Amino acid sequence: MKEKRLRVVLILISFLFVGIILQAEPPTWQSKQMNQPAIGYGKPKAPLIKGATKLNVSFQVINSSFNYVVVGNVSAMKIDINFNKNVDQSSINWGHNFRVLRRGQDGFWRDSYQDPGTMQVSGSHITWQSNGWANEGPHKLHLGGTLKGTGGQFLDCDNDGKGEGGYPPPYESEIFYCVL
Repeated sequence: MKEKRLRVVLILISFLFVGIILQAEPPTWQSKQMNQPAIGYGKPKAPLIKGATKLNVSFQVINSSFNYVVVGNVSAMKIDINFNKNVDQSSINWGHNFRVLRRGQDGFWRDSYQDPGTMQVSGSHITWQSNGWANEGPHKLHLGGTLKGTGGQFLDCDNDGKGEGGYPPPYESEIFYCVL
């Protein structure tokens, strides 16, 4: 009989102890080195450091602008593009990863110039100019993700911190309305 009482007492004490533990704050299972869950799914995040800022290391377009230039008696189109890093000139491929598009009357965007025109690359700046008359209508600059910086990074077309490497989306400028 004493054994039964002892078992009952031990069971009651166990339930009491479990009840006390369940009321306590649950463990967080945080990794001290990474300040994030030690076991989980997905990519590990960088350590969180107070006052730190995220550095932008991807190759991106800062801005682009369209202009007219008069060469002789011809009004040509000129586009200036500024990047945050130097451009690898050998990665520029006219008609593939560097295109000037014009919207047709049917609403579709097509290459406006078949001729590659004149292009100058100087560090982080590209200047492109048409070899003839500027075509009227809405235009935009279309750069593909296979364009590279001199450090070998592909163009980050959507500013998400990763180079596209030929996958969509491309970089597309604001629409420029060419009126002659």
